[in-house]
Amino acid sequence: MSLRWGIRRKLVVSISSLSLLAAAAFAITTPQRVERQAMRAMMARGRSIAQMTAYSLRDAIAVGDMRTVNAMLQGTRRDPDLAYVVVTDTSGGAVAHVRGVSVAADPRLLDAAALVANGTSDEWVGFSSAVTRESQNLGSVYLGLSLADVRREVAEARRQSAEFGVVLFLAGGALAFFIGTLITRPLDRLASTAGYIAAGDLEQRAEVTSNDEVAELVRAFNVMVDSLQRTRDELADANATLEQRVGQRTSQVQAALEQLGMAKDEAEAANRMKSEFLATMSHEVRTPMNGVLGTLALVLDSTLTEDQRRLLGLAKGSAESLLVIINDILDLSKIEAGRMEIAPVPFRLRQTCEEMYALLLVRANEKRLALKFDVAHDVPEWLVGDAGRVRQVLFNLAGNAIKFTERGSVTLAVTVSSLDAADATLHVEVRDTGIGIDDETQSRLFQKFVQADASMTRRYGGTGLGLAISKNLIELMGGTLGLRSAPGSGSTFFFEIKLPIGAAPPALEPVQTVGASASAAARASYAGGTTVGPRRVLVVDDNPVNLTVASAMLKKFGHTVDLARDGGEAVAKARTRPYDAIFMDLQMPVMDGAAATAAIRGREGPNVATPIIALTANAMESDRARSIDAGMNDHLTKPISPEALRAAVERWCPAPVPEE
Repeated sequence: MSLRWGIRRKLVVSISSLSLLAAAAFAITTPQRVERQAMRAMMARGRSIAQMTAYSLRDAIAVGDMRTVNAMLQGTRRDPDLAYVVVTDTSGGAVAHVRGVSVAADPRLLDAAALVANGTSDEWVGFSSAVTRESQNLGSVYLGLSLADVRREVAEARRQSAEFGVVLFLAGGALAFFIGTLITRPLDRLASTAGYIAAGDLEQRAEVTSNDEVAELVRAFNVMVDSLQRTRDELADANATLEQRVGQRTSQVQAALEQLGMAKDEAEAANRMKSEFLATMSHEVRTPMNGVLGTLALVLDSTLTEDQRRLLGLAKGSAESLLVIINDILDLSKIEAGRMEIAPVPFRLRQTCEEMYALLLVRANEKRLALKFDVAHDVPEWLVGDAGRVRQVLFNLAGNAIKFTERGSVTLAVTVSSLDAADATLHVEVRDTGIGIDDETQSRLFQKFVQADASMTRRYGGTGLGLAISKNLIELMGGTLGLRSAPGSGSTFFFEIKLPIGAAPPALEPVQTVGASASAAARASYAGGTTVGPRRVLVVDDNPVNLTVASAMLKKFGHTVDLARDGGEAVAKARTRPYDAIFMDLQMPVMDGAAATAAIRGREGPNVATPIIALTANAMESDRARSIDAGMNDHLTKPISPEALRAAVERWCPAPVPEE
């Protein structure tokens, strides 16, 4: 009995609830639908009446015939839904006014000015139309239509939908009760049989008394019992071997997990070794490169024959190309290891473009190319982003454009795609008139080690890493890098990035100057001599070649240079003599650069506040952070150019040296 009434109650409650929900939905939505339809019709009718009234009155208003205007307004009163009509002149003052005959007397309908200002109320809806004649504005017509008919229609719809909902609910409940009774009777007999079977009597079978879906259920139940009898014996046999199989599988899974863990540890160890190897190799290669480039720069600044200057220039260009390859490989390794980071700071994009222009102008002039850059006037002066990475991408794209262009021009253009109080979305394009790129090459151009000219007889050098690195850098900054090109028609590389708008910082942090990335101002200053007067500096490095090169560069600017071959010797000299600046290598025997800096800063002496600049081949971003954390003021990466050293002295030693 409990089973029958339980199912019946569930059916009654379920179907009755659905009926109630359907009735409620009908009762709610029907009046709303009727109201929307009536309001749409009224809105269309009101706009039409307003426009027709304005059209019919325009001639009378144009000649100032107010009698005709009032007579025509009286004619509009025949509309049973009309609440009021007000005619105004061009100044907005009411010149005629009529109230509908079928609406209740309302004091508000007598104030024409109030109706114009507040034309819509809870009793009527207002409309307006301009009165024009031959493109001349003569005034306006304001009218209101009563909402009485709309409300009557809605009330009638609400009553009918409520009555229908009640009928639907009652019919659903009766139907549910009837269906429940039909279903529960055979189910009760089935439940009784199931009770015997649950007690272990598998010989029992349920009786089939009909030919409907319930009968199919009973037949299926009997088949299930037959199958249960057969599988009971099979289950006993299966249980005997199940534990053995589970144990075997568990051992296999544990062995696989152990192998997977070992493989993961080996992969992580290999990745660490790769990063450490690249960092070490970068340091070891940059150290002799500093000597090579520094020596070449010093020799090129001396008196040479044309052939000597040409050959040394070729050597310097080759060394700089090798440095670019080293930087690209180091960046690629950081990207693959997920260690490439973006360091946003306030910077001036226009200044970044000007510096890049100065660096690339020599290469463009050598090929007799016109190099142009155009930064739109609405680009904000200060933005917040990784200026070094932005410069790297621009330098790569513009450098490639010069490389692959034999005649014509290379143009860098920066425009603003969108701008608000907080952010600016910049669109940057580098356009050239070079060889162009076919569709097949474009599809894989941003992959590693791919170039537009990849033939065995290719004319252009390079590793094919620059575009892949640039694409990753732009994506790290939240932008996208794309290309438009066709063979023989030049190429346009473009990207968009969204950068916060910044303000000039109170004190600009020194910008890292790496190799050939010195500013145009520094290059001009170097060409014209030393500009800040002589300084006494201390150079600390365990490599004799680097000491010789740095000393020679600084002495060319008129500075007095002391040398130290390790951190311990540097600390000893710093305790006995004041210096205007100290250039400190990081990796040295006896005492490294970080320990030497801490010793100089941590004890009383003449150089506690002296600017200490890291002069190192360690080129990772984390290396610069470690230098600053160790108490150094700046971080210069080898190879060091003369202009980089000069700029560092000017940046940190603005005051002249007192005479001894």
